[in-house]
Amino acid sequence: MPSERLRGIVPMFGGATRYVETLDAILEFVETHQPTADGLVDWHRGSFPSVSSRESILRREFRSLKSV
Repeated sequence: MPSERLRGIVPMFGGATRYVETLDAILEFVETHQPTADGLVDWHRGSFPSVSSRESILRREFRSLKSV
């Protein structure tokens, strides 16, 4: 993906070049487990070692999922 397009997407854990793979994994987890917000945060922390705060997870991922 061209770098100018990468700057225009919401950053997700997993890195900008793995955006589709990360989104697919999130959607699969949500479809399979229908987690609460806490469950989604726990999944992120287990899936992405560099995940920071709960607020960061919710801000990034829920904003990303709203655009799907």
